[in-house]
Amino acid sequence: MFIQKRLDGSLILDVEISPNSETSRISGVNEWRKRLRIDISKPAVNGMANEELLRFIIQKFNIKSNQAELISGHKSKQKSIMVSGISDTDILSVVNQEVL
Repeated sequence: MFIQKRLDGSLILDVEISPNSETSRISGVNEWRKRLRIDISKPAVNGMANEELLRFIIQKFNIKSNQAELISGHKSKQKSIMVSGISDTDILSVVNQEVL
Protein backbone atom coordinates (compact mmCIF):
# COMPACT_ATOMS: atom_id res chain seq x y z
CA MET A 1 0.00 0.00 0.00
CA PHE A 2 1.32 3.45 -0.88
CA ILE A 3 -0.34 5.13 2.14
CA GLN A 4 1.15 5.10 5.64
CA LYS A 5 -0.85 6.37 8.61
CA ARG A 6 0.95 8.43 11.24
CA LEU A 7 0.02 8.71 14.90
CA ASP A 8 -0.81 12.42 14.53
CA GLY A 9 -3.49 11.61 11.93
CA SER A 10 -1.49 12.72 8.91
CA LEU A 11 -0.65 10.37 6.06
CA ILE A 12 2.51 9.64 4.10
CA LEU A 13 2.00 9.03 0.38
CA ASP A 14 4.80 7.13 -1.32
CA VAL A 15 4.86 8.13 -4.97
CA GLU A 16 7.00 7.68 -8.04
CA ILE A 17 6.83 10.38 -10.65
CA SER A 18 7.39 10.54 -14.35
CA PRO A 19 8.38 14.17 -15.08
CA ASN A 20 7.98 15.96 -18.40
CA SER A 21 4.81 14.03 -19.28
CA GLU A 22 2.07 15.32 -21.53
CA THR A 23 -0.27 16.05 -18.60
CA SER A 24 -0.19 15.70 -14.82
CA ARG A 25 -2.27 12.70 -13.79
CA ILE A 26 -2.41 9.63 -11.60
CA SER A 27 -1.26 6.83 -13.88
CA GLY A 28 -1.58 3.83 -11.56
CA VAL A 29 -0.07 2.01 -8.64
CA ASN A 30 3.26 0.22 -8.71
CA GLU A 31 2.36 -2.84 -6.62
CA TRP A 32 5.95 -4.07 -6.50
CA ARG A 33 7.38 -0.82 -5.09
CA LYS A 34 4.15 0.03 -3.23
CA ARG A 35 4.05 3.51 -4.75
CA LEU A 36 1.42 5.64 -6.42
CA ARG A 37 2.52 6.47 -9.98
CA ILE A 38 2.00 10.09 -11.00
CA ASP A 39 2.84 11.70 -14.35
CA ILE A 40 3.98 15.31 -13.99
CA SER A 41 3.82 17.79 -16.85
CA LYS A 42 6.83 19.84 -15.73
CA PRO A 43 10.47 18.84 -16.24
CA ALA A 44 12.71 17.83 -13.33
CA VAL A 45 14.67 21.09 -13.50
CA ASN A 46 15.13 23.60 -10.66
CA GLY A 47 12.42 21.94 -8.54
CA MET A 48 9.68 22.53 -11.13
CA ALA A 49 8.49 18.89 -11.06
CA ASN A 50 8.34 18.96 -7.23
CA GLU A 51 6.30 22.17 -7.27
CA GLU A 52 3.92 20.73 -9.87
CA LEU A 53 3.62 17.48 -7.88
CA LEU A 54 2.54 19.35 -4.74
CA ARG A 55 0.16 21.57 -6.72
CA PHE A 56 -1.34 18.46 -8.32
CA ILE A 57 -1.73 16.64 -4.97
CA ILE A 58 -3.39 19.69 -3.40
CA GLN A 59 -5.81 20.08 -6.32
CA LYS A 60 -6.55 16.38 -6.82
CA PHE A 61 -7.25 15.61 -3.16
CA ASN A 62 -8.92 18.98 -2.48
CA ILE A 63 -6.71 19.97 0.44
CA LYS A 64 -5.12 23.28 1.44
CA SER A 65 -1.61 24.21 0.38
CA ASN A 66 -0.31 23.91 3.95
CA GLN A 67 -1.66 20.33 4.16
CA ALA A 68 0.88 18.82 1.72
CA GLU A 69 4.64 18.72 2.13
CA LEU A 70 7.36 16.91 0.24
CA ILE A 71 9.36 15.18 2.98
CA SER A 72 11.80 13.02 1.00
CA GLY A 73 13.02 12.37 -2.51
CA HIS A 74 13.62 15.96 -3.54
CA LYS A 75 16.05 14.85 -6.27
CA SER A 76 14.60 11.40 -6.94
CA LYS A 77 11.68 9.98 -8.89
CA GLN A 78 10.62 8.19 -5.70
CA LYS A 79 9.19 10.65 -3.22
CA SER A 80 7.24 10.77 0.03
CA ILE A 81 4.61 13.41 0.67
CA MET A 82 3.00 14.11 4.03
CA VAL A 83 -0.67 15.11 3.73
CA SER A 84 -3.27 16.05 6.32
CA GLY A 85 -6.94 17.01 6.25
CA ILE A 86 -7.94 13.93 4.28
CA SER A 87 -8.54 10.27 5.13
CA ASP A 88 -6.88 7.29 3.52
CA THR A 89 -10.32 6.15 2.31
CA ASP A 90 -10.85 9.45 0.50
CA ILE A 91 -7.43 9.16 -1.15
CA LEU A 92 -8.15 5.61 -2.29
CA SER A 93 -11.51 6.73 -3.66
CA VAL A 94 -9.88 9.44 -5.79
CA VAL A 95 -7.14 7.07 -6.96
CA ASN A 96 -9.68 4.38 -7.93
CA GLN A 97 -11.70 6.93 -9.93
CA GLU A 98 -8.56 8.08 -11.76
CA VAL A 99 -7.08 4.68 -12.51
CA LEU A 100 -10.21 2.79 -13.54
